[in-house]
Amino acid sequence: MVIPKRLIKIFLISLVFIFITIIFSSCLTIKTRYVVERFLEFDDVDFNHVKNINIITENKTFGKEFEKYIVKFYRNRALEIPKITISNVKNDELSHELTFNIKKFDYQIFEGWIENSKPPVQKDNGKYLVFHNNINYWKSIDASIYVKISRNSLTYKNLDLSDDAVFSIEGESCIQREYSNLEDSISKSSRIPSLEDFAKKNIKDIKNEVLFSGIIERFFREFFSKRLQPISKELVYFKFGFNEKFYKAQKYINTNRFDEALIIWEDIYSDLENPSFSRGIAAYNIGMVKTLIRDYESASIYFNRSEELEKIGLQELEKF
Repeated sequence: MVIPKRLIKIFLISLVFIFITIIFSSCLTIKTRYVVERFLEFDDVDFNHVKNINIITENKTFGKEFEKYIVKFYRNRALEIPKITISNVKNDELSHELTFNIKKFDYQIFEGWIENSKPPVQKDNGKYLVFHNNINYWKSIDASIYVKISRNSLTYKNLDLSDDAVFSIEGESCIQREYSNLEDSISKSSRIPSLEDFAKKNIKDIKNEVLFSGIIERFFREFFSKRLQPISKELVYFKFGFNEKFYKAQKYINTNRFDEALIIWEDIYSDLENPSFSRGIAAYNIGMVKTLIRDYESASIYFNRSEELEKIGLQELEKF
């Protein structure tokens, strides 16, 4: 049986039509999730829509401890942890970034110890428990900090913080030995490290990183406790189409490069040479962005425009 060429042609055209329809229709269902956590808003600097935090400092140890502190603060509140970057150079900020520029971190570390003799204790078995090198020791840091906190959201905002802070770690330690009689504790004392060596070892065990962490807690506790207060959490969905620009925007969203994705959508929407359906998807995403920054009037305009363009796009497809 020979199939007429005309029927084959109609069949092939139908397949192409179905394929194109599936692609265009799929644009309505392919979405990516974006977690939005809302916080209390402040006139100076707030944490809404912050996906990247930049720490600018010359002191890498301080920067690492500050990063740990921020991560701990987010985890304790069951929040999505932002991407944190430590650098010694300040770059231009994007709208989803918050920058802590450590302009000054001057500090001095003090340490010391004193002997705190403790008498032997006779145990029930008749033996003596002797406390060799019983000491009280401490290590302190006295720091002066100046930080410029900035946020390039709708309008550039910054907050200057400066203060002097002191943090200390204290401890008590000794070497305990059990002897049959007190004379043995004297004769065998040569095996015990000197009082000074023992004290230095205990002080050395207190790392500078721990002191930095304590200073950071003293200095930033009020700032974070006041501003990092979540009031809601929601999932936002962005639409994506089947071309290189939409794929690129999706990669930006997946890596929290929010501003770059917005630029691509605005470019797609404003180019009248683009298909109406693609422009409609871009308009939807722009409207979603406007919703996130609470510009509801603009968001409504873009959502309405998105519906219009997607309808026009389907009509164009039917004509084809």
